[in-house]
Amino acid sequence: MSRQQGVVNPLWHSRVGGSNIPNRYGKAQQQLLGEAITLIPREPDKIQKEIFGILGDPNRYRKMSEEGRRRMGKPGASRRIAEAIMIDQTLRATIDIEGGGV
Repeated sequence: MSRQQGVVNPLWHSRVGGSNIPNRYGKAQQQLLGEAITLIPREPDKIQKEIFGILGDPNRYRKMSEEGRRRMGKPGASRRIAEAIMIDQTLRATIDIEGGGV
């Protein structure tokens, strides 16, 4: 996830090189983020129109932001996941050391 996604702003994605068809990464992001992200063909006029459309429509901007927050959850999830993994691995190592196996 990009830094912008963590901030939960409305997002747009356009392929930097190659064809104008949004790539698999953009489509995967859209599956994860739903209406919080919009895919735009790699055409400057369409990119400009879409970005100004989002910024110029407070209701759409708000809906996209809310959807992003709903899908991303509260800040700090990555840290909590990492801590849970560390606790799990520490417990597994402790059990293994004591001869109890995993």
